[in-house]
Amino acid sequence: MLVQKVSRTGRCIRILSIFTLTFSLFAAMPLNAKALDAQGSDMARVASGPKDGGYWIRGYKWAWPLEQVVSEYKHYTKRSHGSVVNGNGTYNSGGWTKSKNRFSRATANWTPWGTNKAYYDSTK
Repeated sequence: MLVQKVSRTGRCIRILSIFTLTFSLFAAMPLNAKALDAQGSDMARVASGPKDGGYWIRGYKWAWPLEQVVSEYKHYTKRSHGSVVNGNGTYNSGGWTKSKNRFSRATANWTPWGTNKAYYDSTK
């Protein structure tokens, strides 16, 4: 009877230690690494920088209720165009800008399947 009690206690301690270790590892990992932009809305996984004589912002952005694929491009001396394609194959164009140094903005709903892509272009 004493042996049975000890083995039950040992089993409970093992289960409790595994649960505690699992919970502490889970609690230490960030669930969602997002930052806030100047307006206070969530921005995630967005990259930006100079590209081919202009400035390109691309990536994924949270826009309630869905996450969106984003492409915003402006060329400093030419007309510009930004476009996106989501995993369903839905294409969205930001249209050609009427003048230089203006952003062409395109968004589409992000999908967990397929390829979500952002593109840019400028006139010659």
